[in-house]
Amino acid sequence: MSNMFFGIMAFPSPSGEFAFGFQKNGNGGGFLLAIWFDKIPEKTIVWSAINGKLVQKGSTVELTADGRLLLNNTVGGSISIWDDQPAASGVAYAAMLDTGNFVLANRSSFNLWESFQHPTDTILPTQILHPGNSLFARHLLTNYSKGRFMFKLESNGTPVLYTTNFPFDSPNSHYWSIQTVGNYQVFFNPCGFIYLTDSEQNRVEDIVPPTRESLKDSYQRATLDYNGVLMHYIYQKTNGRLWYGVASSPINICTAVVETTGGGACGFNGLCVLGDQGPTCECPMVTR
Repeated sequence: MSNMFFGIMAFPSPSGEFAFGFQKNGNGGGFLLAIWFDKIPEKTIVWSAINGKLVQKGSTVELTADGRLLLNNTVGGSISIWDDQPAASGVAYAAMLDTGNFVLANRSSFNLWESFQHPTDTILPTQILHPGNSLFARHLLTNYSKGRFMFKLESNGTPVLYTTNFPFDSPNSHYWSIQTVGNYQVFFNPCGFIYLTDSEQNRVEDIVPPTRESLKDSYQRATLDYNGVLMHYIYQKTNGRLWYGVASSPINICTAVVETTGGGACGFNGLCVLGDQGPTCECPMVTR
């Protein structure tokens, strides 16, 4: 297997709906190694590498001859994305799939590593979260480093939304959960249902309320937003309507996050206000 390099360019899926590569982040000079929806103007990111850290122009991704996936940053050297005994496992190729899953596979097309098994803040249709998997909200709208909230499917099968001991990844206090215990997984059904499923793939309980919106000719994603809301989003291909949320858990983050210590949904000295476009954080008004 010869080395493969990707500079500041996109490695598309066969349909072109998703791409893997370097995406410029904001107006600064940094780039994010990421996966995104590639057929819409927003190029919405659904996965990012190395905890959302930015790299500089000229950086590359390399699938080495011995099967390691390396990010070669122009500043700071190489960072391993995957190198778990690659030579012994027989990595033969990398592929960007039409599901939005980036995979490393052997000659038998068995996935040895896949982005679906290492989610960041988003899951996509057909994706499964296994016990122990977590989603971390990004820090800010354009800052993809880990933020103040996490969604975790506990080892006992209980799905929980937590605030974190920011800037650390450990959970602080939970503000939403489904009280159930079993050998469950979280499944994002292509028909738009996001639910717990048992070992026989039976639908047990909804993680996000099911939508009544038409999903014909639309893109979907479920994202743990930087404000702590797990939101089901839809983008209609035909009329170009921008991403809009159709259902969320919890329904009202402003009343859900009530901590005995800490800053609640908006942090210290922040006032959470729920509007038609979701929650916003405002400064308290001072009256005389």
